[in-house]
Amino acid sequence: MKHRVGVILLPLLALFTTVLPAGSTSAQTVIRAEHDEPVGSITHRLLEKMASELATETNGRVKMEVHPSSSLSGGKIPVMIQNVQAGNVDLSLISTGIYASIDPRMEVISLPFLFNNIDDFARLVRQSHVMDKVLADQEAKNIVIVDLWARALRQIANNRREVKSPEDMKGLRFRVPEFKLWIDTFKLLGAVPVPMPFSEIPTALQLGTIDGAERPSEFLMTEKWWEMAKFVTMTNYSGDALMITFNKSFWDKLDPTTQQLLRTKLKKLGDEKFAEEKKVEQNVIETLRKNGVKVTILTPEQIEKFRALTKPVWTEHESRIGKDLIAAAQKVVANKSN
Repeated sequence: MKHRVGVILLPLLALFTTVLPAGSTSAQTVIRAEHDEPVGSITHRLLEKMASELATETNGRVKMEVHPSSSLSGGKIPVMIQNVQAGNVDLSLISTGIYASIDPRMEVISLPFLFNNIDDFARLVRQSHVMDKVLADQEAKNIVIVDLWARALRQIANNRREVKSPEDMKGLRFRVPEFKLWIDTFKLLGAVPVPMPFSEIPTALQLGTIDGAERPSEFLMTEKWWEMAKFVTMTNYSGDALMITFNKSFWDKLDPTTQQLLRTKLKKLGDEKFAEEKKVEQNVIETLRKNGVKVTILTPEQIEKFRALTKPVWTEHESRIGKDLIAAAQKVVANKSN
């Protein structure tokens, strides 16, 4: 599904950001930062940590305001993209999956069953240079991407039955983000994808409008999915990264020292986020089981059945992503090249 990207006008006072000349003793840079995750998430906590450190280390010269849950964009991630492009927001953490509606090459990160585990994912997103040109090309759209943060890989939760094979997926209605690649993946597995905003999931589960949803491992914890689902299958079927995205006009006004400070801190926090996401991957199974959820861990042979069925998604989206980019990503995942 393509998202229309237009200019959304936010209240004037809410948009006010001051960037004074770097040489002035009273100069202050105020960074309005937005992300789509809840207050209890790893992302939010790390950004709050960064805001505190910036204020202390610069004696208040650089201040960062952190706004969770897409709160400056009406809870809509596509609007987050438009707002950072327009300069209504200075720093935005945007899902590569959603951004793929603007640049389809981002879909390479989300190809179904490309990764076996989160280490494979990090090898591509944080340790290789495969995405460098794709990220650099976004400056033409008035955004500067200074880093990619790895997110936990995505799993399947439902209330109907244990999922051990693609056959078990048939007829189940899963909430899926409005991202064509993921929608196509669930269709090939025989499920019924139901695109809807995340906020509607609990009510939809209660009403039986959906049987379950796909969620990153971390969110199975922070959203307390033991209260919403009886079954979870650890598929690691896909992933998306967070683009650390600045409005280019805002970024270009910053002095080189401040730019380097921000780059360094965001890279360090990206490494911390990956370490925490990996720890969550290790803890989520135990937590879900302790709370009464039937957790299924697929064998390599079972995973291969899912992978084989979803290969047509790769073929269908190859012209959008680029054959060479897909091949480069596969080599990195296999640890053959960076």
